[in-house]
Amino acid sequence: GFCSGIDLKESREANQVFAGERVRLMHETLGLLRRFPAPVICAIDGVATGLGCELAISGDLRLATPASRFCYPELKVAVPSPAHHLTWLIGLSRAQDMLLTARWVDAREAAQIGLITRIVDDADVAAQELAQQLMVLSPLSLRDTKSNIYVAIDEGAAAASEHHIAGVTSAAGTEDRMEALRAFAEKRPAIFTGR
Repeated sequence: GFCSGIDLKESREANQVFAGERVRLMHETLGLLRRFPAPVICAIDGVATGLGCELAISGDLRLATPASRFCYPELKVAVPSPAHHLTWLIGLSRAQDMLLTARWVDAREAAQIGLITRIVDDADVAAQELAQQLMVLSPLSLRDTKSNIYVAIDEGAAAASEHHIAGVTSAAGTEDRMEALRAFAEKRPAIFTGR
């Protein structure tokens, strides 16, 4: 499977201090992944439960095989589920359905509700192909676009607009922007350097 979540055997010996430190580290790590300055592609094949589901949805582009399944089983083991990112990603009513029932969602439904980006036959091959598609795009623009997404989530529309204005203004002075404009005029693909 992709990731079956937190080790429940380890949890049997955990006290509140350990549990608190572990879940804090989990949220910090997932936050770093979401704010990594390049798109993160998740290749999902099989089970993604609890922390595994959170790990999967922390990717920007989520490719899953038909055999993939998703679940937040925390209620079955007497802890609350994390809700913020899932709720933002798939909407309140769908998140409530997953989180409050601890039910499994198959790949088809996951694609329909936006939990995954798309279903693929081979997640690793599809992830490599998608990475190649991203490699020809402007790395600075990818970074700033991803950053703008999380400004919108965390701070709202006005802050995201100001972030975008600053990004476009900054981009106007980059070598990559000049290359993009030359390539457009010359009817050829741009070659970006990240400068």
